[in-house]
Formats: sequence, structure tokens, C-alpha cells
Amino acid sequence: MICLHNVRGCSMEKQLNYLEEYCNGAETRSINERLLALYKQWYNAWYEGKEKLYTDLSLNCPFLLTCTDAYIQNRIMFFWQEAHDKCSYLHDFKKELDEYFVSESYHYEKLIRYDEHGINQNFLKSRKVCAGLDPDTRFKDGEADYRRFTSVLVNNLNKISYGGKSTPVDERLRDIYSPIEFEGYKGNIFYHEMRILKPEKIIFATGSYTNHLERDFGKDVADQLRSSWKTLYLGKKGDHKVISEVSEFEYAGIKMKYIYGYHPSAHLNTEDRRNYFEAIKTFVTSP
Repeated sequence: MICLHNVRGCSMEKQLNYLEEYCNGAETRSINERLLALYKQWYNAWYEGKEKLYTDLSLNCPFLLTCTDAYIQNRIMFFWQEAHDKCSYLHDFKKELDEYFVSESYHYEKLIRYDEHGINQNFLKSRKVCAGLDPDTRFKDGEADYRRFTSVLVNNLNKISYGGKSTPVDERLRDIYSPIEFEGYKGNIFYHEMRILKPEKIIFATGSYTNHLERDFGKDVADQLRSSWKTLYLGKKGDHKVISEVSEFEYAGIKMKYIYGYHPSAHLNTEDRRNYFEAIKTFVTSP
């Protein structure tokens, strides 16, 4: 097996230790085995025969989810917009996903932890709040706060993007989001992830990416999420609403509560940012 993008300065042993430390429960291991099998089948379904197209588009590697022991305790998922741009490009990606699956999880978590003053600072703070932490919490390996941080599973409306940049709904990428059969069920990649991971609460911090919702979740769910987005506004005189009321939707046979808000990097003033965090905190701590 080939590990395509080990974290600089981080051995595979350290990456494996991350999984052993935070993803070691029996249920967690079972879920991750199913996710890995899903990703293999999904990748084979859309990549073969289109290698040149995807290479020419300079797509980055797919964003894969890794379940943690802490996630099992609260089932919270945090949706953002783009697959991140910190990993290899798709033309480097191989079908041997086992080691990629291991390195991807550690790689992404490490980048989040040590990017506290970088371009993703507001995303990092938002995810901390989703985990029930203060947005200015600082981490050290093995601390209880970091374990809580890993309880929030991050996902993206774009599983693959143009090098982490803004990626509109593109007909050339249709196969990536087409239904596949897995474990006796038929649905797209999000359908199977939701069915396996069974989130109970979702924070859609995806802002104006409403065109992606129908592709990912179907028209009925998309219309409901769009209606929540339409309740938000940033008025010129401080009359702002930056995150929606709590609602529910059903997808993949699972009923989930959700809130919908502006993207974490939106230009919010201090009061708006405080209200944004408070709404998330109230949502994740409520029954």
C-alpha cells in the first residue's frame, strides 16, 4: 500500500497512534471498516475511464470521514463548503485506500489544530463551539478538550474540489455524486455516509452554497434547507440574522435536527460572531 501524503514530519506510527487513541472502540472500528469499504466502492464507480478528465481539472483528493469514539457519544456533524486543499491532487490518488484512509484522518486533524492563526481560524473556532468548547481553547495531545473536539465530524458539500477553491455544481463531476449500491442500499456518497454514521444534529455552515444541496441531498431536503438560508440576512444598519432556528429533516431513513448559518469565514462583526457562536452552543447542548 502507498501512503500518498503523510504529514510532513509525522511518521505513519504517529498517525496510527492517533487512530488507536481516538478511534479504538468496537463500534467506532466497525463504522470505520464500513466507511473504508464504502469509499473503495465509491471511488471505483466514478474514477475508472475518466482519469484524464479529472487530471485536467486539477481536482484534489476526496474528503473522507473517519469516525471517532467521541463522535459516537453525541453524533454531531459540521458541514462546510469545500474539500480541503492540503492534500495531494487526484491524479496522485490510488485505489489502495487503506493507508490513505489512515493518513487522511491524522493529516486533516493536525492541520486544523495547528492552523489556529491561519486562514481557517474562524472555522476552527466554530468547530470548537460545536464540540461544546470555548472558541479560544488551545489543545495539547491527549487532553480531554481535544477528545471533545474530535467528537464533531466535519463534512463538506463538495467531496472533491478544484484544489480547495470555490467549486460550483459541475456536470463534469456528476458521477462523483451519482447513486451506488452498498450494503443493499442505493444512494449517493452522502446518503451512505449518513446511513452509516447516523448523525443526530447537523450544523450547515455552508452559506450561499444552496445549489449544491439538491445534488447532495435531493430536492425535498434541499428545498427545506434553502428555506432556512432565506431567513438569514446581513443588513446595512446592523439588522442581522446569521444563523437559522432549529429545524428537522429526514434523510437516508434518519431524522436529524439542524441549523443553517453563514460560512464561518463570512465577514461578521463582533456581535454577529458572538451570536453565531451562541446559537451553535445552544443547539449542540439542547436535548
